[in-house]
Amino acid sequence: MLLLACDAVLDTRRAALHGLALGFLERAAAGRASSGSLMFSDVAWMARRALLDDTGLRAWYKGRYDAIMVDEFQDDNLLQKELLYLVAERRELPGRAGRVPGPEELRPGALFFVGDEKQSIYLFRNADVTVFRGLSGELAASPGGLGTHSLAVNWRSEPALIEFFNATFQRILPAPGDESARDFEARFEPLGSGEPTPGVESLALYLEAGDAGAADGDGDGDESGDEGTDGEPGQALAETQARRIAELVRDLVRDGVPVAVKGPGGSKIARPCRYDDIALLFRSAGSQNVVERHFRLLGIPYAAVATAGLFAESVLADLYAALRLAVWPEDRAAWAAYLRGPLARLSDASVARVLAGGGGAFSAGPELSGDDAERWAAARETWSGLRERADRVPARELVSWLWHERGLRWNALRMPGNEAYLEHFDYAWSMAADADARSLRLADFVAELEGRMGTVEKLEDVKAQRASSSGVSIMTVHASKGLEFPVVILPGMENVGRRDDPPPLRASPRFGLSARMSAPRGEPGNPVAELERELAALDRESGAQVMDERLAETARLFYVACTRAISRLYMVGRLPAHPDAEGRSFRGLLLKAWPWAGKACSKDQDPLPARPDGPGPAFGCLSIAP
Repeated sequence: MLLLACDAVLDTRRAALHGLALGFLERAAAGRASSGSLMFSDVAWMARRALLDDTGLRAWYKGRYDAIMVDEFQDDNLLQKELLYLVAERRELPGRAGRVPGPEELRPGALFFVGDEKQSIYLFRNADVTVFRGLSGELAASPGGLGTHSLAVNWRSEPALIEFFNATFQRILPAPGDESARDFEARFEPLGSGEPTPGVESLALYLEAGDAGAADGDGDGDESGDEGTDGEPGQALAETQARRIAELVRDLVRDGVPVAVKGPGGSKIARPCRYDDIALLFRSAGSQNVVERHFRLLGIPYAAVATAGLFAESVLADLYAALRLAVWPEDRAAWAAYLRGPLARLSDASVARVLAGGGGAFSAGPELSGDDAERWAAARETWSGLRERADRVPARELVSWLWHERGLRWNALRMPGNEAYLEHFDYAWSMAADADARSLRLADFVAELEGRMGTVEKLEDVKAQRASSSGVSIMTVHASKGLEFPVVILPGMENVGRRDDPPPLRASPRFGLSARMSAPRGEPGNPVAELERELAALDRESGAQVMDERLAETARLFYVACTRAISRLYMVGRLPAHPDAEGRSFRGLLLKAWPWAGKACSKDQDPLPARPDGPGPAFGCLSIAP
């Protein structure tokens, strides 16, 4: 630690770094403003700056609103809190330019915040749970402040499930009085419950598939960390999970398992389970298409939330480049994308040689050798086939031909973890079918796509064809926030999320801005961030886990996922190749609470701890046969 401290203190480049970062941020913000492409954070910052500097404008807004209620405030941040404080400042105060009022300067009863720190799950949108956690003390110090009012009873879930939630999250989340907990960790207090619904047997069950030891890859970049180079063992276990989930859904409905639903007057009653009562909540949608395929095989109706990011992903970009080149062979950008894309797969040197020769698509035959010569011939055959079919067959058939017969589907599946892109074909096909229904020419269809390519907008106006518009709900945990379902299934419990590289810049409350930089010893690193982590470890009890923001949010995400369930909670996972003592996965968190629920990993030879005797929550574990 002393060496880290010396590296951090003696590095004279930090001051220059601050100036460089500030200058970059200012120029980037000015560029966005001049182009009219502001982000939400830009708009919020500009609003704060206007209210902060213009006391006349602030006085006008102070007089406009008597009271403000903000729901889901655990997903907001300091910038948004300061905006609200500026508007809620006492009207008789003139306000000081450049200064945000403190809680003692707020109007009595002007602000009312609603939220649950355990449900703060938008760190990637800059949500800051520490701001919400500090509100109760601040508002208690304001004139007329009423402090915090807790809603301690969960009326949604059955008492047996609430018993499981309490027993589980008391072992995962820190208690309110835990002085070693970090500010960004949500505190947990046991929940109360209502009366059980007569005729309903509620439970929590963990189902585990297989042994991932045969697929013992290093896991870098893979969400599960369990697939080998070719991905086959991991894919087989994903198929086993998906099949068992489909069978579980089928059996729940076929057997008419009683679940609690809202009856007349809002009270809960028991009735046989329907497909609409069931929700699959994915941490990420990496294996969603596998589950959907097994649903189709068993004739299970389902409805998936609208896709996002379709126009920024490579699957649609490759389809778009091929279709555009068929319509406009002289388009150099489409030509370059086609040559480098999966339908040609030419080397960089060959792409440069072809483009340097000038002309449009396949206007000349460059001298290529080896694999590139064969790939050129195949790419030309694909392009010629597209040209012959354009406006002679429906656009949806062109999309299917490129996907199934010219190798786009193979390209999407050749890398482990790319299965999620299969659904993008469904949406591309549906968009083409919609264009056919409107009698658009291929050029018109391509022109419609042009304005959307590269954006991250959601595809709301076209839905992928499904067996039914209703049925089992399929969505991410984030999309389920605020919803409830009689039966919740959590697939992929072993998913540890993406192993992102350390960020180049990091802000620390203790040390401020720091960066990864070249070092005289070893690889580039950030000694300031490492020192922060070491000091955080000293703040914890001896032997306690070092916590960071992402681990804390994973625990909150698991809480949100579990508490969507009313009657039954099924958690489905597989035995990973590597242990997860940190709790990066839902499975790791489950084992933290219930060590007897499964082995740490496929290499673990230690016997499982015995399940404690005596009464406990309605929680059990089962193995899934391959």
